[in-house]
Amino acid sequence: MSGFVVVDHTLSIQLQITKSNLKSLDFAVNRFLMKLFRSNNTEIIAERRRYFQFNLPGELMEKKKTKFDENYNRCVLVLRDICVRLS
Repeated sequence: MSGFVVVDHTLSIQLQITKSNLKSLDFAVNRFLMKLFRSNNTEIIAERRRYFQFNLPGELMEKKKTKFDENYNRCVLVLRDICVRLS
């Protein structure tokens, strides 16, 4: 199953979030913003999201995944370097 894994360390729960789930969340947030700003124009909604620096859940998860992958890869490189020095 492709997608993101969200881990809640306080409860030790893993939740699989697929891309279709994220798109559903994005849709729900966009619909809420359309009602809040009383506009059906998606360009206006996107402009207001940028103005208020409000990211959709899908965008946030993608940023978090990218940051996690970068940190993970750095850790792997450090561990490899340590293992090479010890051997």
